[in-house]
Amino acid sequence: MISKIFNFVVLQVGWFACVLGVAKGYTWLGPLFVLLFLVGHLAWVSTHWRREMLFILAVGGLGAVADSLQKMYGVLTYLDDFLRLDWLAPMWIISLWVLFATSFGTSLKWMQGRYVIGALFGFIGGPMSYLAGVKCGALSFKYDPTFSMLVLGLVWGSLMPLLLWMTQIFGLTAVESNGILLHQPEKAASPGN
Repeated sequence: MISKIFNFVVLQVGWFACVLGVAKGYTWLGPLFVLLFLVGHLAWVSTHWRREMLFILAVGGLGAVADSLQKMYGVLTYLDDFLRLDWLAPMWIISLWVLFATSFGTSLKWMQGRYVIGALFGFIGGPMSYLAGVKCGALSFKYDPTFSMLVLGLVWGSLMPLLLWMTQIFGLTAVESNGILLHQPEKAASPGN
């Protein structure tokens, strides 16, 4: 339970570090926060850090593609990024995807295997997070806000079930013991198999 609460709090702090950091001209603040948290998460929380790191990189890559496409097609307009690559979503939003990936074994563990709930969560929660980013001044909608929110809802409503499925593919189905995240042990082959 402690790891779930801690992860949830870190997600909120990380979101504000990324979004308010870029809105106030500190584009490096969010990515630095996420990097430091990620090192600690993999060192002290994750018992299968290699598998989880691959999952986190896959989610970060998937998020980079999703947000880069939305940037290229004009759904979202981001404030300046320190990389300044026209074809790539800014580092702070990719960092948010990386941070979000750490929640699937902790604060979002309850959602594992619940694909319809995940789709609804993504359809509503994803666009609301971007809308909050717009209100904070980190990005803007190029088109009508209703259209942009609908596109974001469809993207996130599709990606959440995929991300939940990926937790199983990467073997990140987890259990908790004494407030510390522990991964289920690998099943040993029984004699005669």
